[in-house]
Amino acid sequence: MENREIDAFEEMRSQISILKEKLETENIINDRLIRKVMKFNFNRINRQAWTSIICSLLVILAAIFSFGKLGFSNYFRAFTVILMLICDYFTWKMHRNINRETMMKNLKQVTVIIRKLKEDYLGWMKYGIVIVLFWGSWFCTECIVNAPAEDKTIGIIMSAGALAGLAIGAFVGLKMHRSVIRSCDEILGQIREE
Repeated sequence: MENREIDAFEEMRSQISILKEKLETENIINDRLIRKVMKFNFNRINRQAWTSIICSLLVILAAIFSFGKLGFSNYFRAFTVILMLICDYFTWKMHRNINRETMMKNLKQVTVIIRKLKEDYLGWMKYGIVIVLFWGSWFCTECIVNAPAEDKTIGIIMSAGALAGLAIGAFVGLKMHRSVIRSCDEILGQIREE
């Protein structure tokens, strides 16, 4: 009878050992999958940051080289350049922790970093709307003021074109914003499932 109990005990030990190995293998695979999803989303988030910075550099070039030819004031041109540089700084600041190093951290640290990025993006939206409305109004005013005195229609047409461009830019910006928020949510969702 004692041999049977010992055999049963050894059998249970063996099964526990096999289960432990399976769990370890599953955890490794699960961790790899989470890291793969995180890498994909980190790349998407960083692509949005680079797209934003490139667009702001194009606006800076336009402010320096084209706005002067259109008769825009130096104040407006300087404000535009400074505004874009400030936006670039905050974009860099929000994205500075989204890198390979972050992916290798434990999932709690990654959660904190991604939640912070998401909060920053949601907070930045409030300021972004106000800034865009202010800048757009000033741009339209510059268009109308700098139009030839005998034909203000040109200024109104330029303003309408500017508003259309602003609407397209706002649409693209909101789409990029949603993409970052969605990527953050996907990373946080994967981590939560872990």
